[in-house]
Amino acid sequence: MMTNKRELTHNDPYATLCWGTMEQSVQVGETIRRFLIYIPDGARSATAGIFILGGNGSSVEALLESSGWRELADREKVILFFLEPENGLWHAQEPYGCPNGDVAYIHAVLVKSLERLHYCVHESKYYLFGEDEGGTLAHMAAMNPPSDETATAIIWAGVTTLRAGEVSEAYRSDCKQDRCTNLMGAWDEEGRLGRLNGSIPMPVWMIESANGSPETLAYWQETNGVCRTPRLLQDGTEEFYRTAEAEYPTNQDKRAYSVWRTVSTSLPDLPAADRAEQIWTRFLSRHRRWMGDPGGELRMTADPVLDLGMEYHMEEIGGWTREWYVYAPESVRKHPDVPVPLVFALHGYSCSGEIYIGNSAWYQVAKDRNFIVVFPTALPGTLGFKSMASDPAAIPLPAWNFLHSLADGPDEFEFFKTLLARVSADFPVDRSRVYITGHSHGSMMTQALALGMPNLFAAAAPCSGVLMAPLYDSFMSLPEIWSNPMPLPVWMFAGKKEEWLIDPQPTMDNATGMTLALWHDRNKLDGDVENCFSSEWAVYRTRWHDLVCTNSAGQPMLRFTTVDDFPHATNPEMSYRIWDEFFAHWSRHGDTCTYA
Repeated sequence: MMTNKRELTHNDPYATLCWGTMEQSVQVGETIRRFLIYIPDGARSATAGIFILGGNGSSVEALLESSGWRELADREKVILFFLEPENGLWHAQEPYGCPNGDVAYIHAVLVKSLERLHYCVHESKYYLFGEDEGGTLAHMAAMNPPSDETATAIIWAGVTTLRAGEVSEAYRSDCKQDRCTNLMGAWDEEGRLGRLNGSIPMPVWMIESANGSPETLAYWQETNGVCRTPRLLQDGTEEFYRTAEAEYPTNQDKRAYSVWRTVSTSLPDLPAADRAEQIWTRFLSRHRRWMGDPGGELRMTADPVLDLGMEYHMEEIGGWTREWYVYAPESVRKHPDVPVPLVFALHGYSCSGEIYIGNSAWYQVAKDRNFIVVFPTALPGTLGFKSMASDPAAIPLPAWNFLHSLADGPDEFEFFKTLLARVSADFPVDRSRVYITGHSHGSMMTQALALGMPNLFAAAAPCSGVLMAPLYDSFMSLPEIWSNPMPLPVWMFAGKKEEWLIDPQPTMDNATGMTLALWHDRNKLDGDVENCFSSEWAVYRTRWHDLVCTNSAGQPMLRFTTVDDFPHATNPEMSYRIWDEFFAHWSRHGDTCTYA
């Protein structure tokens, strides 16, 4: 039972609403098995989650008290999941795919962790740590992604083990041969893409004795495509690193494919809290696995302020404390009198500005193309409908208040007006070249701003970005979107694996087609929009399918793109396309947007 709770407040809206220790249980076959959750006060929405597996004989209470991870969680504000062996023994020799075994137990806890009733772990930040026999189980769970469709948004972002034994040859062989249906947000039950569990890369750090687990190490070396000759890091740690580019190099970082091996007598004998600190700061926290390309997109983590040099703001606007990051590349700061474009980049439900920085990589586009980008964070609220990603019973999580559904909530339209003025006072913003983009619920906020305040923007790009069917009627009743019916160039995106929320093929009977029809009318385009749906779609890099509707001058005022094998996600390649092919060409001059 959760021991500590507080209410949402205006002056500290991002404070943890539930914290403490909570015991829960899951059913595995015919057996009920328990686990323990530790939520530190100060844990934010979309934080990291670390699964902790001790050795034989370890209990969840003992792990909470003596493993050192609680001290780490209190400092780093991450959520911990403590798991224990049934009757004191892990079944490290269980067969692959055992429906009532220990790997199934780990997967069941993972599914349970997605409920968001008391906390929210972001799908890019799930990690595994196992010690002794629990380390062997950690390897086994990492080799076999959960096949429960409820958890298809999750593949671990990193694994560290201490004194783990070998994973059996039979288990490793079965992993290499079994097709992977869980491609992180995309479901491939038919095996059409031909991915195998043994082909899903995994950042792994193995801390072990001299004998170690050479066959398990070789498995991860092969899976990650790393070299077999390591380079030495501190404490004699061997890093087996990747030299070849990843499959989608725009979206993935080959540095994140690393496999570490430490043969050490000192690291295992460190005080538990110091050891947990090293494991987290040196390895696990440095890796994230984002939804996007099949199997997820591994990238190294960058701190927005310390690593990227962003400005962080938490200030009162409109009666609420609000948060945002501003990234102005050095090329902009060196020329403070030269006006440059500005992009607002908006995160999705339950996320934050910090999440969208790493997810979308708009900061990298800004650095390469010389403009400013702002990443604001929404206030906690609710979506008001049930889906794979939301539940009205969930704890309040960051959600844009464009429907005015948060009691006494913020006026988002005034917030963005104020934010634009604030950033323009600090930096040389070209007000004719201000753009808005966002993902998921951030795309809905993007739609609201684009329809309600089009005079502020030169173009908009909602990702996963049509007016979603559960909110369509409520959205259309907003008075703001009818108050200023000014044309605005719009490019919307949808993945073909997010059909549970968005129809990738527009028709006049679904929300996708109705959203395109709304913008077709708003932008005063000629012809019947329905005829556009069946017109020829351009193909970009084999899996991007682009529909373009132009005005009488041949300018692309309305675009819609679907992406093959793409889940409810965004990624750097999408951000680069939006800038290079769309935003970079549009500017606003009074009531008119011009294309160059």
